[in-house]
Order: sequence, then C-alpha cells, then structure tokens
Amino acid sequence: MEILIAASEPLGGLWEEAFSLRGWKISRSADFKSALGLLPKAPGAVLIAESSLPDALSLKLIREKGHGISLLVASKTQVSARLVELLNAGADDVISPDITGELLAAKLEAAIRRFKPPEVKEIKSKDGKIKIDRLKREAFLDEKILDLTKTEFELLAFILERPGIALERRTLLQMIRSDSDSVQSSTVDKHVESLRKKLGELGSCIKTVHGIGYAWEIGTVPISPQRRKR
Repeated sequence: MEILIAASEPLGGLWEEAFSLRGWKISRSADFKSALGLLPKAPGAVLIAESSLPDALSLKLIREKGHGISLLVASKTQVSARLVELLNAGADDVISPDITGELLAAKLEAAIRRFKPPEVKEIKSKDGKIKIDRLKREAFLDEKILDLTKTEFELLAFILERPGIALERRTLLQMIRSDSDSVQSSTVDKHVESLRKKLGELGSCIKTVHGIGYAWEIGTVPISPQRRKR
C-alpha cells in the first residue's frame, strides 16, 4: 500500500510512524500543494491530509491529477459547512485527528479496496471453525451460517482479523458510530456480549482486556482456568 501524507508536526510524524510499522510505502510533505509532485502514477494510493492545509482549489487539483487516488482529510471542526466543502471539493472521507491507529488503518485499507478489482476475501479463525465472507457478508460457525446483525458482523470481522491484538473500546465505538451518532460506550459491551452468546463455546475467545477493550485469543480454543495454571 502506498500512502502520501500531507501534514505538519506532530500529526504527520505520528501517522508516518504508525503506517511505517505496517510496512506501507510512505511519502511525506508538510505543504499540501507540493504534494502534487509526489502523487504516484499508479492507481490505488491514498493521500491523507490535515484540513488546516488543503483548500478547495488544492483538493480539486489533486483530484484532477491523481487519477485513482483516494483522499482522506483530518478535520478538527465538525461544522457542517466546512465538512461539506471538503467533500464537495473531492475528499472521499473526513476523519477526526483523534482517530485511533487501528480504525484509521482500516479506513485506509477500505479506501484502497475501492480501486482494486473485486476479490473474494475470506477470514478464518486459526482452527477453521469460524469463517467470514466479506463480499457476501456472511459468517459461519462449523459450516452453519450465523444470524448476526450488521454491527455484530463488523465487530466479529474486525476482531478476528487482528488475533492477539488488544483493541480499544474507543476504536470499536468509532466503528459502530458510523451507523449512529447516539451510540454510548456501553453499547460496545452489549454487542460483544450478544456476539459471544451467538458463538457459543467459542464466544469465550473474545477476551476482555481490562482497562483497554477486547482481543481475540489466538487459536480460538477456549482455555479453562485449570489449564491456564500449567
């Protein structure tokens, strides 16, 4: 994945460090207009910038010269007029500068997928008992389809794709809020509890990480308290 960052410090440095750890190719410019000269020729790249840098004209220039480039703009303001201006000028999405690293990475990957040919993407648990087909939006447990809500499906896919990683409640909350601005933090816990019940014995593989959030236990085989002590 190729990422072009147009942001000043400290935000630009934080983004660059986070993306480099994922092995993505990074280009950096503190001046939004100079980013024009860094635009990759091949489609399927992402430009992410601070809203304090680009104006409507610059966004339009990026859109005209960067065919197949996805534009994400980080904006502190939630004033509708400004958000509308950015989207009308060519931004594909407007995000908060406080967005968590996990959710931002997921948004970037989603932006890239829009410029790639459709391909079947199946997510599996390590033991193969749980399977997720993202294109058909179906989840299976022991080859039987799971009756999941849209939110439960997205939570399961998001967590299962990141086995062994503690995901903050704030990250999961931001993902759910894309459907409703009125979601409370306790709603994440309610969705997780419902998901655990639908997964049966494997529901215990969604581990609560106290003070942080949740993580999928690698291997998916529930470990009893007795076995943990060995």
